[in-house]
Amino acid sequence: MNNRLLKSEILRRKRDFAQILGSAKIISSPGFTLRYAQSEKRQLAFLVSHSVASKAVTRNRIKRHLRETYRTNKDKFLENYTYVFIARPDAVNLDFGKIKAQVLNLAEKVQKKALN
Repeated sequence: MNNRLLKSEILRRKRDFAQILGSAKIISSPGFTLRYAQSEKRQLAFLVSHSVASKAVTRNRIKRHLRETYRTNKDKFLENYTYVFIARPDAVNLDFGKIKAQVLNLAEKVQKKALN
């Protein structure tokens, strides 16, 4: 299995964000909100706003943990879906293990809803 996070998997264009955020379904955990929608290929975005963590170091740490969780658990995320992970204020206090648990729990919920 390829554990790389490819550039093509990262959602970057403003138009793509607007499209996914407008039509996405939403599920939440204490630390994160996940917006997801069906798409042509699997893509992701990780958003941590200034209001969640005022220091760039903290915002970047949360994004690094999110990317690493995805990279090592790609098989838990459905193909042909776009995922946008949005950090909530509680995410600042989470360590890597708790972030990983919440992200995988959200991915599992998406799989269950998609199969129904």
